Amino acid sequence: AFASHTEQILVPAVPRIKKRRDTVCRVLGGGPAPVSVSGDFAMLVRPLPKICLCYIVYEADDDFPASRDLPLFQQCRRLHARGWTG
Repeated sequence: AFASHTEQILVPAVPRIKKRRDTVCRVLGGGPAPVSVSGDFAMLVRPLPKICLCYIVYEADDDFPASRDLPLFQQCRRLHARGWTG
């Protein structure tokens, strides 16, 4: 249940997140991930004042479906859309 409700929800959004990752980072107070982080792309976000998350995204290819690590983007987006600032 955890994966389907918190991870898999992002799979359809991977292309949009990649295209708008600068905006996502700005809205959620984040920035680029450390250069040592792997994946097709990665970013840091701060959904809560004392919590920093590093999203590591692996895009789909012939061998593997798209995936990501530490997903909470949709939940954070809803909070910020409601004007919540922590």
